[in-house]
Amino acid sequence: MSGASALPLPTGDPAAISGISARLAQNASRADQSVLATQGSSAAFIRQAWSDGAASRAACGEAGRLSGRISATDNRLRQADSALSGYAAALRQARTTVTRLQGDWDEADAAYRSTINALNRSEARQMPDEARQHLADRAAHDRDTSQAATLRRYERALDTLSTQGAAAARQLNALADETIPRDKTGSPEAMRASLTNGLDISTGAMKRGVAQAEAAAAKDLLAKAAQGDAAALAELKQRFGDKAKDPYFAQALQQALGPKGTDQLIYDMLHGQSIGHVENRTSNDAVLDFLGTAFATAANPEADKDMDIVSREGAATWRGQWFEALKADGRSRVQPHSYSPWFSGYYAQGLLLSHASVPAGAAYMDTVGADFLAYDREGIVGNTARSYIHGFPQVGSGEVLTPGVLAGDNARLAADPMNGFLRNASADGAASRALLLHGVPDPKDSHLTGIDYLMKQRWQLQHPEPGGTFYTGFADKGDALGAAALAGDHDSSNLKATLLASKLVNNYVDGIGAHPAGEAKPFGGHPGVSDYGYALSGLRDSVGSVMAYHIGDLDTALGAPARDSQALVVTLGGAHAIVISHSGSLDAAIGDLALDRSDALADPQKWGDNPPALARVLAAEVAYTKVRIGNLGETGQEFTTAASSISQHSGVVLGRVAGAAALGLQEAGQGTDAVNAMVRKLVTMGAGEIPIDKIIAATGVAAGPGGAVITTVAGKGFDSAVDLLANAVAPDGAEARAQAQAWSLRDATTRLLVQQIRSATLESHPWTSDSVPTNDPIVWQATHGGVPFWSDAAGTTIIPPSQMTDQQWATFEAWAKDPKGGSQYITMPTIEAQQSVAAGYQPFLQKLGR
Repeated sequence: MSGASALPLPTGDPAAISGISARLAQNASRADQSVLATQGSSAAFIRQAWSDGAASRAACGEAGRLSGRISATDNRLRQADSALSGYAAALRQARTTVTRLQGDWDEADAAYRSTINALNRSEARQMPDEARQHLADRAAHDRDTSQAATLRRYERALDTLSTQGAAAARQLNALADETIPRDKTGSPEAMRASLTNGLDISTGAMKRGVAQAEAAAAKDLLAKAAQGDAAALAELKQRFGDKAKDPYFAQALQQALGPKGTDQLIYDMLHGQSIGHVENRTSNDAVLDFLGTAFATAANPEADKDMDIVSREGAATWRGQWFEALKADGRSRVQPHSYSPWFSGYYAQGLLLSHASVPAGAAYMDTVGADFLAYDREGIVGNTARSYIHGFPQVGSGEVLTPGVLAGDNARLAADPMNGFLRNASADGAASRALLLHGVPDPKDSHLTGIDYLMKQRWQLQHPEPGGTFYTGFADKGDALGAAALAGDHDSSNLKATLLASKLVNNYVDGIGAHPAGEAKPFGGHPGVSDYGYALSGLRDSVGSVMAYHIGDLDTALGAPARDSQALVVTLGGAHAIVISHSGSLDAAIGDLALDRSDALADPQKWGDNPPALARVLAAEVAYTKVRIGNLGETGQEFTTAASSISQHSGVVLGRVAGAAALGLQEAGQGTDAVNAMVRKLVTMGAGEIPIDKIIAATGVAAGPGGAVITTVAGKGFDSAVDLLANAVAPDGAEARAQAQAWSLRDATTRLLVQQIRSATLESHPWTSDSVPTNDPIVWQATHGGVPFWSDAAGTTIIPPSQMTDQQWATFEAWAKDPKGGSQYITMPTIEAQQSVAAGYQPFLQKLGR
């Protein structure tokens, strides 16, 4: 065996290690001499990069920390240089030693072979065999002894090198761990985060750099995917599918594309689709989902909240410039070639917003959205069809289809950018208020806002459909508009939220009042239904919800004589309330609200989480009445007079609502059966054991804007206490229906109100603070020998009448009717309620033909 085989050289290249060591030394020198290392937070370029302010101060502070980290890194680099250069020298020396030992090994081997060769010559063969063997054995012994000694020197040299290498490795590992802990080396992102830990501005700069690189790659894939490249779309999803909501990436992508680049992507998709080159509309939708979400993320400053302050300031500056570019592009015509299809830039933005899974935010709606409203009004004020202004016009035969849409109203809906703006705003209350309350230029009305324009002007745009019929200003009949307005109405302590709620209700009331059902024009195709109500039938649900949320304000308007007001909002004690400016039109508006899913009014099982508008209003009024009576004990008012006053007022309101609803249904040719049955269902739900909060939940009235009353109701958890016989209401379909319908609705409404008045009274047990002790049910029963009808020893909680035995019920009725018992608490207020419902309903009887 040769020396090289027996004693291999230690692994490693001293020259390469020395080269690494030299580079570390050079890097240490450069870092040590850098401006940040030498000047730290006083470096002039830092103050030149940012104006005085929070970002400048933060950058200066981080520069000081960076200077310290650079110094620490410089020390580590120099220590690493020392460790590596020391090991390189040791390795070089060890390799020299091993090379010499390899020679010694080979020399011993050569001496042995020389002796053996001499013993094999002819003259040596004359020697006795024993002598020759002895000499051979001695030569082998000398060789083995020499090589054994060489091997020991070799092992000592390698042990020394190993010790030096281990020491160098420990030092290098320690230095590396100080820089990036081993548990942070699993990915480039984790390593970058570890390096910049505590250095937010540096982290942000690193993220921006990564985002720019990723956005460039995503831009190329988007261009291919928009032209129908399935592989590019698959790669886009795989690499960047979760990046659309990342503000760094989203902003970098918009910077890479620019408004014109985005327009081109959408043009490629729609053009390819319209001429048949792209068959898979699902793929186009996937591109729009990604692009729309990234667009909205980039537009919304709320997405920047986790950015460092320098990145946020940079994003804000860029976003302001981008918004101006979007406004200019929105009004431009996107048509790459003279004879190619075209659309407006705002059409592209509307399409993106309709596909975004996040809101674009209030800043976008306040700036770009406001300009879009002005642009939209400019285009349709002359009754020009919106699709010819905004949409992708027809090419060849058939209607041009937007991605994922096949035909009919949905195609028109997707082609209308207003739908995208409204749908996106409906996900953000601040954004919806910014869009719908922003001023819209109008030479005749300097106070026109977005919601005014949409509900007063755009609604009546007429456009011919194939077949000679018409559709109006909103293909969804205003559903998206209602959703946006409802989203902005979340806080009655917020003036803008209350103003938006008031404008929604007032514009609707005024629109119905100005276009009564009896004057419906033929184009609507619904005689007996207001043209306005038909065109904006999708608003009924949202209007009903807002009325229910602001039931106290509606109750005030319905319970007072009709009047006109200049104010839309009044403020008292820091709380804001809506005002119905033309309350004389409320009856017609409620009649139109009754048409909201009137076929489902009688069946709460069909409501799901979205009951019809009339159910919301009725339930809210009943709950409002019950809470007011239930809270009388806390106000210190004299119960009987106050409860009777509340009951009288509520009776008038409910009578008016019931009459207006019956008239609206009758004028629409749908009769009043549906609303009669619906009220009976409400009565049934309220009878017996079902708490009032369950009634509220079943009718969809929830705690919310202007909903402190509803919150109180749910919090108290009132139990119904009177078992009403719902089947006493006249059944549908009877021969006498024509005569009984109106009375049936009035009677059912009366029963529901009476039930809740009694329930609230029993829950508040006003007799406990009354000065007439004989009114107390315990005292009264002691003197009348009746069967107890209370459930506890104290007699403060009366069990629901539905749980009473016949004897208990008879005793309860006797107490409730006795002037010296519960009459003033139970009978007198309910009589007021019954009479008031009849009085409120009476004006509608003549109109109903009774």
